Amino acid sequence: MIDGYIKLYRQLLESEIFASQIGLKIWIWCLLKANYKSKFVSIKTGRGKSTIEVERGSFVFGRHKAEEELNIDESTIYKWIKKIEKLEMISVKRNTHYSIITICKYDTYQSELEYDVTTKEQPSNNQVTGKEQPNNTTNKDNKDNKDNKDKKYKNILLSEINSDEYPNLNNEYIEITKEFQKLFRNNLIEAGAKTTTIDKAKGTWIDDIRLIIETDKYTLDDLRQVYKFLQKDDFWKSNILSTSKLRKQMDKLKIQSNNDGRTKQAINRPTSAELNAAIEIGIGLAEAYKD
Repeated sequence: MIDGYIKLYRQLLESEIFASQIGLKIWIWCLLKANYKSKFVSIKTGRGKSTIEVERGSFVFGRHKAEEELNIDESTIYKWIKKIEKLEMISVKRNTHYSIITICKYDTYQSELEYDVTTKEQPSNNQVTGKEQPNNTTNKDNKDNKDNKDKKYKNILLSEINSDEYPNLNNEYIEITKEFQKLFRNNLIEAGAKTTTIDKAKGTWIDDIRLIIETDKYTLDDLRQVYKFLQKDDFWKSNILSTSKLRKQMDKLKIQSNNDGRTKQAINRPTSAELNAAIEIGIGLAEAYKD
């Protein structure tokens, strides 16, 4: 059984290798194959065998064996090995019987000490790795703890989120989200429906409100207008029951609520007959005052 581990660094996401599924698979295979400590290996050489020392960070490479382990055709593997070598991520020592592949800067990025990379040169995008290292262990732990706490609200019931416990959350966004939750809940109760799903709303609802304001550029007045519209429009009351759906339909809701306001004005506007009658009355009163 093979045990142990290798380190992968986040700058790998930005590398040319990561853009190819096959290239990435071959690169990770190389990292996994490399010795974590020097060892002697028996090699077939023609009709006989010889023993060679393969150093830490290196491994014996054979295209046939690689094809078997990777389930990728030999020519493709060879092409990618050449490419990875050109990117200076590996060096290859070739002879008649075998090749030795060595991972460049293996000791730097696969160090047995967890944080000693901080004192060494950081990798480039096309090299083996790319993890942003902390200045020291304490700072990293503190940052990780803070990041974890900041994200914790996403898995907590919305009704239990207190802005005092999450100072990085905008208190106004929390309150707006809770108000919409109450609205959706009331609309369900009014329709005689269960509120179980609404009651289980998580902190991720706050993200939708934040995006409506910060990304979609709707104002608080826009949200108030839509909120009032959702209190009375029978169709939208039954179709908007989460802040994610609210965001998705925000454009339509804004247009509908605007049209609703114009319809009200039209209802309250006097008809032509009423206007003519008022004019006649006004003219009659004016004539009377003249006499």
